Amino acid sequence: MDSNIKKGILFSFILGMISYLINSYLRSNNFFSPGAGTIAFLLGVISGPFFIGLKSGGKYTIERVLPVSIILIGFGLNLEVLFNPNVGLLGILLIFASTTISFVLSIFIGRLFKMDSKSSLALGAGCAICGNSAVMAVSPSLKLKEDQVAVIIATINILGFLSFILIPILSDVIGMTQQEAGIWIGTVVHAVPQTIAAGESIGSEALIIATLLKLSRVTLLVLVVPLCAIIGNAGIEKKSSGRPNYNIPIFIYGFVISSVACTFLFPSEISELLFSFGKILLIPVMVSVGFFTNWSSFKNSAPSAIYVGTITTLTVIVTTFIIISVF
Repeated sequence: MDSNIKKGILFSFILGMISYLINSYLRSNNFFSPGAGTIAFLLGVISGPFFIGLKSGGKYTIERVLPVSIILIGFGLNLEVLFNPNVGLLGILLIFASTTISFVLSIFIGRLFKMDSKSSLALGAGCAICGNSAVMAVSPSLKLKEDQVAVIIATINILGFLSFILIPILSDVIGMTQQEAGIWIGTVVHAVPQTIAAGESIGSEALIIATLLKLSRVTLLVLVVPLCAIIGNAGIEKKSSGRPNYNIPIFIYGFVISSVACTFLFPSEISELLFSFGKILLIPVMVSVGFFTNWSSFKNSAPSAIYVGTITTLTVIVTTFIIISVF
C-alpha cells in the first residue's frame, strides 16, 4: 500500500478519535457540541491544506469504510417508530410534507442557481432527514465527488446550527405549547443531537415529541437511499441497448436489510450496539471528506448550495408552522 494512502488513513482515524473525545468531553460537561461528525469534518478541513498526500488515504477511507458504516447505521432505523401513537397523524403529515418540500424545492431551486441535480438531491436529503448522516448515506449512490460532498456538508452544518438556535427561540416568542414546539422542532431541525438539545430546551414533553418525530424522519432513509442509488445510476452507466444500467451498490441492500432486521428480528441491545459502531465508523469518514475541501472551488459552488439550502429550509420552517397552526 502506498505511503500516502497509509498516512491519509492514519490521519483520518487519529483525527476521528480526537473528534470523538472532544464531543464526549463537551457533552459530559453539559457544553454544547455540534456532534463528533461535524467536529471531524472541521478538523479535516483545517488539516487538509497543511499535510501533503492526505487525499489518497481519505479517498480510500471513504470508499472502504463508508459502505460498512452505512450498513451498520441501518440498525438504528426501527420502522415501528412511524406507528408510535405519540407521533400521530399530524406528525406523519408534517414528516412527509417537510420531506417532500425539501426534495422538490432543492432540485427546483438548484436548477435556478445552476446547481447539478444530484448535488441538489443530496442537499435535500440533508435538510429533510438527518443532516450529515443522510448526505453521507446518499452521496456514494449519487456518484458525487468528494469536493462536492464537502460543500454540501458545510452548507448543511451552517443551516442545521441556525435552525437549532432559531426554532426554540421562535416557538417561545410565538407562545407555542410544548407539544406544538416539539412537533415543529422534530420536523425542521436537521441533526438528531440538535433536535434532542432543542427539544430539551423547551421542556420534557417537547423533548419526547421532537425526538420521536425526528427518528420518524430518519426512517425515511430506507426509501431515500435506494431511490438515490437508482437515480445515481440512471443516465451514467448504459448498456449497449442504450438503457440505463441500474446497478445498485451492494451496501444499499445491506442498509435496507439491516433496518428490517432492527425492526423485526434483532434484540434492541444488539441493534443499538451495531448502530453505535456504525456512527463511530462515520467519524473518520467525515474527516476524510474534510480533506477534499478545495477553497477555490468552494468559493464558486458554496454560494449556490447556501442559497438553495437556505430557501429550502426557510420554506419548510414556514410551511410546517402554518400546518401546525391550522391543525
